[in-house]
Amino acid sequence: MSEQKLEIKNVSKRFGNVIACNDVNLQITPGTSTSIIGPNGAGKSTLLNIICGEVLPDRGNVMWQDTLLIGHTIQDIARLGIARMFQDLKLFDAMTVYENMLVYAQTITRYRRAAPQRFVAGSDNIDEQIEVALRQLNLLDVADRRVRELSYAERKLVALGRVMITRASVVLLDEPASGLDKVNLEIMLEVIEALKASGTVLLVVEHNLSIVERLASRAILIEEGSVIADGSPAEVFRDSNFGRVYFALQETT
Repeated sequence: MSEQKLEIKNVSKRFGNVIACNDVNLQITPGTSTSIIGPNGAGKSTLLNIICGEVLPDRGNVMWQDTLLIGHTIQDIARLGIARMFQDLKLFDAMTVYENMLVYAQTITRYRRAAPQRFVAGSDNIDEQIEVALRQLNLLDVADRRVRELSYAERKLVALGRVMITRASVVLLDEPASGLDKVNLEIMLEVIEALKASGTVLLVVEHNLSIVERLASRAILIEEGSVIADGSPAEVFRDSNFGRVYFALQETT
């Protein structure tokens, strides 16, 4: 049996004259937490979008467990064990917190039953999973509230909760720490650290370098769609390319 790994092979993508990904080659193995850093427009989010099926590359392949991902839908890729938290969250604002998580679980796992009107903890396995996630995220008290009524920080935690309940093998996070106050930031980071400790492969786009140091075992520096440094956070921060692009990175934080 071959090793489980996420492979990005010769991936390129242009949007008009803008090169978002330029012949990107990466291998990401289980037990790793990787941060992608670089200034706005470097191609970080585009790379995550290609992996999860949101965007088709102009050329190149993405493989997970020897399965070619290019051409599959976002839902099919998620069912293969790859979950994505988007920067714009993509929540159902008119639904409650619980309904958002249940619908996501149904979509990803093909779980089928009538959605309850109220949150009832422990009535079956999926309810238990949702309850555990909501408790970890300090959202249990707002489970029955519509998402549009929540603060931005709470909404962001709901988006992470939807990823948690998929029990995905690979989790893609796009700037999870941005816009959070100190309390909710710590909740977010503790949950991400728990995912890391469980063996989940994490691929995180992040601008905050202290958070990169805290979460990542590997850092990848991208500029104009190309990988220009790859190693531990300490190694990448010492790389000659990092100093050159650091001021551009700071302008985006």
